[in-house]
Amino acid sequence: MMSGPTPSSTFSRIGGLPPALGNFFEHWLAQSHDVLVPTLEAYLDHVDPRFQPYTTIIDVTGLGGMSIRLFGTGLVAALGRDLTRVDATAWYNERARAAMIDFTARMLSVPCGLGCLRAYGTSKGRRVKVASLSLPLRRGADATSIVVYFVFGDALDRDEVAIDLNEIFEPK
Repeated sequence: MMSGPTPSSTFSRIGGLPPALGNFFEHWLAQSHDVLVPTLEAYLDHVDPRFQPYTTIIDVTGLGGMSIRLFGTGLVAALGRDLTRVDATAWYNERARAAMIDFTARMLSVPCGLGCLRAYGTSKGRRVKVASLSLPLRRGADATSIVVYFVFGDALDRDEVAIDLNEIFEPK
């Protein structure tokens, strides 16, 4: 039995990250079956419908290559396009792309998670706060994919999409 604070209560105290990220962490952790990092297969065999609309799975394919395997329907609506099978770094500027590649490499090598707070511009000129939690998944012995869950702090209007994706990450 785990002693100390629960993952949800820990997340609620970390730099404004929403407790829903702690719930997602608990779901990810439950798929690990007594190993440090769950397999991609275990995760996909036990998806939780509460998280899926705002979840993406990214396969890391080599030096900076990141292919989106799955892009949730809520994310499709938020961005106004489906990014499945697209390079996950393609829409970022050079600085943000380099940060994403660096954070992902560290996350897979340690392995560890990464919590981020971002602010995106929208098609209506608003700034929308978005929090995310990225966690590794493994195939075989190595962590080779990440699963990312997003929580939008502000609801987007029906005809509004996030357009400014070049904000640099604020890791927690």
